[in-house]
Amino acid sequence: MAKIITVASAKGGTGKTTTTINLAASLAKKGYKVLVIDTDGQGDTTLMLTGKNWSDPAFKNKGLYNMLKGWDEDKELSIPVTKYISPTNIENCEIIATNPNTKGIPKLLENLRDNSESVGLYEIFVYRLYQIESAYDFIIIDTRPSKDETLVKSALVACDYVLIPCTYNDLSIRGMVTTLSLCKELEKDEDCEIKILGIVMTMVQDRTNVTKLIKEEMDESAYAEYLFKTEIHRGQAVENSVYVNSPVVICDSSSKQAKEYNALCDEMLSRIEQFDKEGQ
Repeated sequence: MAKIITVASAKGGTGKTTTTINLAASLAKKGYKVLVIDTDGQGDTTLMLTGKNWSDPAFKNKGLYNMLKGWDEDKELSIPVTKYISPTNIENCEIIATNPNTKGIPKLLENLRDNSESVGLYEIFVYRLYQIESAYDFIIIDTRPSKDETLVKSALVACDYVLIPCTYNDLSIRGMVTTLSLCKELEKDEDCEIKILGIVMTMVQDRTNVTKLIKEEMDESAYAEYLFKTEIHRGQAVENSVYVNSPVVICDSSSKQAKEYNALCDEMLSRIEQFDKEGQ
């Protein structure tokens, strides 16, 4: 069964999409079968992995909205969920894209919940993933920067692990803390387990005094146990990768940032292996 990882932060601008696409690409390059789910209506993840805009006709009936709506329309679950999955430009990596209907998902989930006697608000997402998770090694969910949206909460309830990108500034760290608190709330309210895979520091600039100060504070804080050793530094290679709509581990594999994302992937796999051992 797939390991489901939700990449989340209540703060925007922390590198969620860049982290999602590069981890997915790095895993795919290692031979793992990967599915990415783009829950952000901006569609940046969809664009970076397919080269197609979220409004492209290719995604008209194949987005996440359509997959969730199909759960209600197909009571016998006879239509395979693979109908809603699209290829990417990366071997071993597929995507459930965003499309113009994505913005209507929160309302859709509320309606589906109201029309069902036994299904909770966040469970529909869980049930849909259950139908496809055996086909993949990893499912990575990219989320929008929010702590209250129904779809973000659904992605957190559905995941095995949450990975939180963060930058060395106070607002980003507040977003990280908010996300950790939300995970704890959902565990209690929804009776689920959300393992904290870790906090990855992104867009790092080592030479600034602010970075050095906040880094020292983080290393001595209660969150130190979650920090990945691997950090992702700010660099032109990532900006170039956005320009060509391709993960940096694919389009500039010799760059510092590509090597860091590959190292992050290795560290992530080691952490998951350790979680598995502890759970035996």
